[in-house]
Amino acid sequence: MPRALSFDPVEKLQKAMLLFWQNGYEGTSIGDLINKLEINRFSLYQQFGDKHQLFRAALDHYNRIVFQPLLMPLRADDQGKAALDAYIALFTEKVSGPRTEHGCFISNTLAAGDKVQDEFGQQAREMMHDLQSLLLMNFEAAEAAGELGQPASACATFSLMTIQALLMARKTQGKTLFLKNAQFFREMVKTW
Repeated sequence: MPRALSFDPVEKLQKAMLLFWQNGYEGTSIGDLINKLEINRFSLYQQFGDKHQLFRAALDHYNRIVFQPLLMPLRADDQGKAALDAYIALFTEKVSGPRTEHGCFISNTLAAGDKVQDEFGQQAREMMHDLQSLLLMNFEAAEAAGELGQPASACATFSLMTIQALLMARKTQGKTLFLKNAQFFREMVKTW
């Protein structure tokens, strides 16, 4: 009979996610993971597999607990500018909170380029595509309702680029500049 776990795997996955989020795949060693998760090498491999498998699980965990909840306003029944405004407000709140000084796990993974395996880049691109599709759907709804004076596709593309720039500003320039520019972006979208 297998031995019962002496730790909570979800708690350890959360810690691994935060470490990968901060340091990236290449910047995180097995030793770093063992120290941060406070488990031995055998338990790490037994529960999560190798570093590759753990990174994939951490990116999936980020998608489930951070990224998808952030997209909820864009999936609301009431689509259009109200949903876009609710999303930007939630984005601003979450990105100005704790643990976000490292930027976005997805953006960091994409920015690493060849330093991460293509599988991870593809996984991150799919998540970013999800955001882009939801932005476009809401801008198209705003356009159909007569709330938008600009082409929906251009607004969605520009918004995605702005969101990525805001995430980088949070990481490199700090919370104050991020908040100022996030508010400006929110007000700008209202005028489109």
